Amino acid sequence: MDFERRSVLLLCSVPLILVWMHQTTCMPLSDQCAQINLIDCNKTYKPEGNESVCCSDMIVYDNLCFFAKAKCVNLSLTILHPGQCISTTVNPVNTTSNSTTASTASPTASNSTAPDDIIHEQFCLLKDQIHCPDTLDPVCGTNGKFYQNDCEFAKAKCNQSSLGAIADMTICKSQTTRQIRSVANERDVDIIREQFCINKDQITCPDTLLHLICGSDGLFYMNECEFAKAECENRNLRLYSSLSFCSRRLG
Repeated sequence: MDFERRSVLLLCSVPLILVWMHQTTCMPLSDQCAQINLIDCNKTYKPEGNESVCCSDMIVYDNLCFFAKAKCVNLSLTILHPGQCISTTVNPVNTTSNSTTASTASPTASNSTAPDDIIHEQFCLLKDQIHCPDTLDPVCGTNGKFYQNDCEFAKAKCNQSSLGAIADMTICKSQTTRQIRSVANERDVDIIREQFCINKDQITCPDTLLHLICGSDGLFYMNECEFAKAECENRNLRLYSSLSFCSRRLG
């Protein structure tokens, strides 16, 4: 079980015992903590790789077991990010604001990447939340089919990654599928990215999924969905490969 899944289970309150049992539902908090208090975090608990986390009390817990025990004592305790707590020039982070100053380092082209793949993935994962408009603005697909508008086409492309859009509508009417495919990339607009951003207010990002993303703005984003939404507002935002660059939480 990877760190992300274990973190998801932790957000259920503190169900470390459920990690062992490979369950995904939550038991009452009192029962969880009673079970957790029986665990020897040094000997009995078996971490999966490096599980050290910096938490909202600015303490680094060596593994998720120690974090879970601490959360039973302080229910407001949250994970800020994996690894060591990052030194800042201001007071320890306040979990209700983003007042902590970001690192002064700047991302470089070699360790930051464009988020297009994340936006594509999130659109397709969450497309059922999006209600496409009734607007008639046909798109000609490389499969020889018409789609009512860009939104409907983008959803269809999630199920058929090779599907392309063609600007010349007459091709869908008059050409064979083989001929259509020969001009598949004529329309180079990134429709999926565009549709995610147009419809982002319809999308509710999961609040039970913790997979921290470090942005080139120095902010942590809770997961890929939140990062993708932020990129819609800031086209220069990039995914930063090192979590140590970020020192602020979003929100």
